[in-house]
Amino acid sequence: MREKNIRNVLIVGGSTLVVSLPKKWAEEIGIRPGSQVVLEREKDKIAVIPLEKYKKPMKEKKAIIRINGKNTNSVSRLIISSYINGYKEISLVDNNGITIELRNSIKELLKRKIVGSEIILDSPTEVKIKVLVNQEELPLINAFRRMYFLTKNMIEDAGHALLNWDIEKAMNVLQLDDEVDRFGFYIVRLLNTYVENPNASSEIGIIDLKEALGYRVVVKFLERIADHASNISKFILESEKRIDELTLNRLHEMYKVASEMFEYALTSFMKKDYELAEKTISKAKTLLVNEKELEQAMVKAPVGSHPYVRIIYESIKRIIDYSSDIAEITIDLNIEKVLDKL
Repeated sequence: MREKNIRNVLIVGGSTLVVSLPKKWAEEIGIRPGSQVVLEREKDKIAVIPLEKYKKPMKEKKAIIRINGKNTNSVSRLIISSYINGYKEISLVDNNGITIELRNSIKELLKRKIVGSEIILDSPTEVKIKVLVNQEELPLINAFRRMYFLTKNMIEDAGHALLNWDIEKAMNVLQLDDEVDRFGFYIVRLLNTYVENPNASSEIGIIDLKEALGYRVVVKFLERIADHASNISKFILESEKRIDELTLNRLHEMYKVASEMFEYALTSFMKKDYELAEKTISKAKTLLVNEKELEQAMVKAPVGSHPYVRIIYESIKRIIDYSSDIAEITIDLNIEKVLDKL
């Protein structure tokens, strides 16, 4: 529970503002006469933090996962969950011995899904993973930009693959999907670290909890958008025949709108641009015409192609929906820029 104490601000020497601290509070957090403190500004607040606590590194979290007959998928989920919750060291233990299959699965998982990790112990009964990357080397904004550009490349390649029925481009999209997940997990790890230790905000690159929540939701939407680009590419790889030209052109026109909305939405989020976010949401209105034309094209398309067209159509629609959601988050985070304050 938060405590409140109102104090008067005094002026000393004509230019310095001074406020006294309640003695009991100060002593409870280790502030005494002669102590050094750090003043940290967070928008419209100023925090007073004892220097020794501000500099004190967080204790490295270590996790032990008892395998005990768990299947590969269950172990993978436990590793990822431990990783995104900020554990620096993850030990997997099975006194009956870790199978070669599970050992190889762990190595593959680290390569495909987890940024900056290494196996530092590999014995018959234990595999120990160490997370080496930290927020100072790869701050949140850099990781987010990387995730954005990977997703953007997936959308561009999936669109090219759809229009030209390009197998090579479609395969490239699937390969990038794991990279998007890797950076998504890493960003969630950073955000969880911030929640546990708000003093790490400057290292991570977060301003406040509101912004952290915004990033958490947008990262999830980016992962979903990447998944739908992958779905489109999977259809192209698995399909035995190309969609008829009329339907394909209609789909691609709709896809161009989705791609533009994605660009607008992410740019508005990263630049904190309220107006561009509004433009993104308005862009969705152009779909009303495209959807009617697409429905007409689907009626004329060969019967066997209908299910596949519907799958692609739904994936494109989801990309548009998620882009619109990202724009709405941008508006929510930046609403104060356009309101008249009383």
